Amino acid sequence: MDKLTWILSSCVLIAAVAAIRALFGKKLRPGIRYALWLLVLIRLLYPGTVAQSPVSVPAAAARTEIVQNVEALRGVQSIEHMANGSVEGMPRYEIMPDRPVTVAPEPVTPERFARMQTTLKARDLILPIWYVGIAVVFAATNLRFYSSVRARRRRIEADCPIPVYAVENLSSSCLFGRAVYVAAETAQDETQLRHVLSHELSHYRHGDWLWSLLRCAALAIHWYNPLVWWAAKLSRQDSELFADAGALSRLGEDERENYGVTLIRLSARHETKAPLLCAATTMTNGKAALRERVTMIARRPRMTAAVLAAVLLIAAVAAGCTFTGAKKTPDNTPIDAQIETISPAELRWFNEEFFKPWIGSYEDGHLNLHLQFLSSTYAAPEDVDLFELFYCGTGEVAEPLSADEQERFGSTECPTDKLSTSAMDAVFYENTGMHLDE
Repeated sequence: MDKLTWILSSCVLIAAVAAIRALFGKKLRPGIRYALWLLVLIRLLYPGTVAQSPVSVPAAAARTEIVQNVEALRGVQSIEHMANGSVEGMPRYEIMPDRPVTVAPEPVTPERFARMQTTLKARDLILPIWYVGIAVVFAATNLRFYSSVRARRRRIEADCPIPVYAVENLSSSCLFGRAVYVAAETAQDETQLRHVLSHELSHYRHGDWLWSLLRCAALAIHWYNPLVWWAAKLSRQDSELFADAGALSRLGEDERENYGVTLIRLSARHETKAPLLCAATTMTNGKAALRERVTMIARRPRMTAAVLAAVLLIAAVAAGCTFTGAKKTPDNTPIDAQIETISPAELRWFNEEFFKPWIGSYEDGHLNLHLQFLSSTYAAPEDVDLFELFYCGTGEVAEPLSADEQERFGSTECPTDKLSTSAMDAVFYENTGMHLDE
């Protein structure tokens, strides 16, 4: 799957999960609601497909010109418009650097060729910027956050299986890595501290220290896509709802109202949410999210079997349409996708058997003709030079020349071999899979 199709499939899946969230969110349990974002996370981190299907986003995208251009130009560093209208390109890889490859076998109009050139230039310009952006936005945000809290933290004793630190001027209590960081004011309030630790321990049990890191990685990879930023925001809100549900389950129903009050008081201190690129959870995350969280705390949603079945069906269809790809054909397979790695055993066989320099004994043997074919490359079958390929014969004893042939073609200075068409055809077919008449 090319990068453009990967982007399109990710956008469609984000829209589908957001639609499910909008339609059924208030009727779904927080855990189910949060789990839906796992599909999006996998799609954002995995650029490939799991199966082939004619009904999918990649299959539909493959029929558009821009995706066809991107796919055809993969593995090519430059292109040339040939006299017959086809397009040939030079590979980026040094396997056969002097041999052009066919990019578009069918005639291409000058206008489309110009668009293909634009696509090639854009790829060469955008990709380096994209790679630099991945490293900068991910590393810079998290290193800055960690160095900031590390300089201001102090460890406190708390009923918690993981380290807990109080931090002065912390924007929001959070789980970062495998430690809990709480605002210094929260650490001084026993009730608030108990509620915050229950909340952050729920994050820890849900594996959010890892999911937050993966979410940030996906966001760093797709930093140019506003839909991914939106998805990161929504998924983090849903992770907070799930953590609220886990905290209340641990605290008990009697603490439901007090827990809601703690959330409101923490928000009243003007605590702000952590940046989306930061791999930390956030106890408070804005007024709109706070309203939803308090509402969910006040009345726990009741999920029916019909709602669950509808959500699972829609999610399955959306995943099927975005994780499957178009069937590859020989004409649209990218250059680098045609390259296969051979095993050590195959490599040893080629070196020691197939390409060994001499066949048979020194007196009765002959040079290995496979080497002659290995060192001779041609752009098309009609360009094959038979003299070059069969300079060392066919591996069989050459037929003697007749007196007339000796007079016409023979030489007293250099031995002249007579090779039969059938012998040459057999060797040619063995090495290329083609016959001489082709």
